[in-house]
Amino acid sequence: MDGLSLITGIRHGEFISTFVLEFMSKYRKEVLTKKFLFRHEEGALVHWEKKGSPDARLVDINKIDNIERFLDVINDLSYAQPDVMIFKNNPCIKTKSGAKVAGFPDLLVEVWSDGNDSQHIAEKKALYKTAPTTEHWYISQDDNEIECWLGDKQIATQTLTNVLKSQGGIEFDLRDLAL
Repeated sequence: MDGLSLITGIRHGEFISTFVLEFMSKYRKEVLTKKFLFRHEEGALVHWEKKGSPDARLVDINKIDNIERFLDVINDLSYAQPDVMIFKNNPCIKTKSGAKVAGFPDLLVEVWSDGNDSQHIAEKKALYKTAPTTEHWYISQDDNEIECWLGDKQIATQTLTNVLKSQGGIEFDLRDLAL
């Protein structure tokens, strides 16, 4: 492994660790009282269709008629693992273990690493765009700009040199990670 790969890998971990610490320090009470569902890296966001399919889409739980039957099949669905996902206002359904979640997160964050090839990136972006109420951010490890979307519409880019704010009012201070 060359030095650049090692540095990039470490920065990926720093981004995720800082998101988790910043979020928990600011919103711990809301998480504990279940006003937020917060998952990072190990959390799986289920979707319809096979991974990589052009028809893959996030599950709109408002259109599920039989929740109990859906919970029987949730573990069989394909899934993505965003680096960070937050449910605040948007409803969700989770498995008893909480490892898999269905719904449109309020915010998804992906930090692209060297292991993310262009096909993987395109698949995740296409999947997240299927949720009209989901804000999704993409952070490149060698850049301070954050590509921001709301559903399938690109919104204003943010930078790590400022406090980051979602459209729904969730804030992160990641300025220490700016290059």
